[in-house]
Parts: sequence; C-alpha cells; structure tokens
Amino acid sequence: MIQFYTNTACLLGDLVKPMSEPETAQRVLEVEASLDLQHFCGWLWQQGVPNRVYEERGRQVLEVAHEGHVALAREAFAEWQAGRLNLGEAPSTGAGGEGLAPGRLWAWVRRLPVLSVIVALSVLLYPLTWSLSEGELHPWLGLLLIVDVRTPAGMTGLAML
Repeated sequence: MIQFYTNTACLLGDLVKPMSEPETAQRVLEVEASLDLQHFCGWLWQQGVPNRVYEERGRQVLEVAHEGHVALAREAFAEWQAGRLNLGEAPSTGAGGEGLAPGRLWAWVRRLPVLSVIVALSVLLYPLTWSLSEGELHPWLGLLLIVDVRTPAGMTGLAML
C-alpha cells in the first residue's frame, strides 16, 4: 500500500506531512513532461483535493488520494485545458520572485527559535572577522574568546597565537 504524501511544490513551501490515513493513490491522468501542472495542482489543493505529481517513463502522472476526487480532477483538468477554468493567481512556491516575505520570515523564527538566534548572531558578528584577513583581531571579537588575546609589547595581531 502506498502512503500518500503532500506535494511540497503545490503547498507553497510547507513541510511534507503524511495525510491522516494512508490510502491507495488514484491515478487521474498522464500528460507530457513539458506541461506545467504547478498551478493546476495548487488549485486542486485549494479545492481540498490532496494530490501529487511525479514523473514516470518521461511523462507526468497526477494522482489523488481519494477515489471520489478522480472525477473532479479530470473534469477540472479538461476545463483548464479548454480555457474555461480560471485557476486564479498563480501559487507561489517560495523558490523565487517573492523572496523573504515578512510574514513568512516571522513564521520561521517562531518555528525555529534556536536556529534563528544562531543565524542572527552569525550575521551580526561576521563584520568583526574582517580584520582577521589582515592578521589583526578586532577588540570586540576578543571579548568572545575564552583566552586573553591582548597583544604584549612587540607582538602584533595573531602572531602571538
């Protein structure tokens, strides 16, 4: 039995989550690999139709989780191909264009607070390392070290280490 997983490209960047109960996937259609199903797949998710797209023998295969959604997905695809179905605004995958939207950034900070603090400290402390390329140690960077790195008379920079 195949456990059905969500399609991350269609979920606008959400993490992969298993569905509530494993079901046998229902094959809806096969199309050529050059057809972009991203917007259609996102529209199906908005309609509450869990689905996935994968490649098989050089063709894309669309599957849905529930047998009752097969007819809806086929009809919607036919309408979309005929130009009678407006999918609305294209879903964003977070892979380009939109960048770091403030709401999305804060969602990640709330979700991963420790990692967020480590990244923020790394970004803030990075300028203190610029003087290392010249053999010098920034005075503030010395405060973060366990050992005393003050240079005695006659020794400069990192020569004493």
